[in-house]
Amino acid sequence: MFQPIVDLKRKTTCAFEGLVRGPFHSALHHPLSLFKVAEELGVLYETDTFARISTIKAFAEQAALDEHLHLFLNISINAVMNPAHQQGLTLEALQKFGISPDRVVIEVTELQPVDNFEAFISAINYYRSIGFKVAIDDLGSGYNGLRIWSEVRPDFVKIDRHFVSDIHLHEDKRLFMETLMSLAKSTNTRVVAEGIETEQELDVLINLDVDLVQGYLFKKPEEVISEDLLYEWPENKPNQKGEKGETVAEIAFNHPSVHPNQLVNSVSELFLEHPNYDYFPVVDEGRVLGMVWRRDLMNLLARKFGHELHAKKSVKSVMDCTPIIIDSQTSLVDLSRLVTESHDFSSKDAFIIEKKKEYLGCGDFRDLLRKMTDLKVQSAQYANPLSGLPGNVPIQKKLNKLLKEKRQFMVMYIDVDNFKPFNDHY
Repeated sequence: MFQPIVDLKRKTTCAFEGLVRGPFHSALHHPLSLFKVAEELGVLYETDTFARISTIKAFAEQAALDEHLHLFLNISINAVMNPAHQQGLTLEALQKFGISPDRVVIEVTELQPVDNFEAFISAINYYRSIGFKVAIDDLGSGYNGLRIWSEVRPDFVKIDRHFVSDIHLHEDKRLFMETLMSLAKSTNTRVVAEGIETEQELDVLINLDVDLVQGYLFKKPEEVISEDLLYEWPENKPNQKGEKGETVAEIAFNHPSVHPNQLVNSVSELFLEHPNYDYFPVVDEGRVLGMVWRRDLMNLLARKFGHELHAKKSVKSVMDCTPIIIDSQTSLVDLSRLVTESHDFSSKDAFIIEKKKEYLGCGDFRDLLRKMTDLKVQSAQYANPLSGLPGNVPIQKKLNKLLKEKRQFMVMYIDVDNFKPFNDHY
């Protein structure tokens, strides 16, 4: 089976990962179970080889002429380290089925720790010498991921689903991904984020400048290779994000912040001096670290010995480390949907807004509600009363936007004679 890997810069399918599955209604359907049993039976190498050649054959039958498409080919470390490993077998299969080695990415999967790094590096160097590219699979879930990265200097690193899931709600995951992106750029490695399932996750990854993505949001693994994706990019969706101004930046407002080393006592005095402020973002040189809330801080200091215990501490020791942080270019529609679908927003009064990963200001959920109401009223006002489709005003705005951006587009005009009397009658 094959799952597309999507280039976020071009917004197109650039590769497919070949995925092995056992018999559908059996305990061996999942690849981990399949290869575990194969190892227990002493046929891991044979199973891995058969899966690899079968994948190459299926890819060649469907995409041999599509030279822009690459194949990510899974090879376990266990198989690479097997004494029976025949280094020429993969190349022989590619030549047989007409696939150039430079279209293949060897995706190294960790099922066991690497005991002999010299032998492992030697095997990887062989693949590179004949034109293959190299990827580390599921970084963060194996045994030697970072060491393999430093030793192999792979062309691609695939980030485990754990670090992508709900990344828009977990600042620690976002920071981890940001660190990996910095490391990847310094080593000239392209990052593939796995397991993308929601637009919110995708938005964060785009803002972090992640290179490639794959996941159910785009398409589940299928036997048929097709570059078509289930996901529709926002700019292609009618009335999804509206005009450029209808983003979170529209409701952002300036709000003073505090430094993480500022003392708790000092911040509590700020709250007393400014009774209208219910929170202060904690920011260090433009980077958002957290949020300190009036009610939480005052409750903490009001406890028995609270003032004595915490007044001289830095505010970073008592701040909310998981505030809601939204990029300024996130659409109001997406944010509104996120608010209604997630329980994490129920206890928050406001959120922090970033622009290019730096503190921009804050947003209030009441402003979001007010703005969304205005947008819905405006949309209804300009919609066709019969079909509910956009009327002349939004159509004209869209055309002007496309012309200004000098983008190619197509317009179709359909005039149906006597449609109104037909509709009135029937």
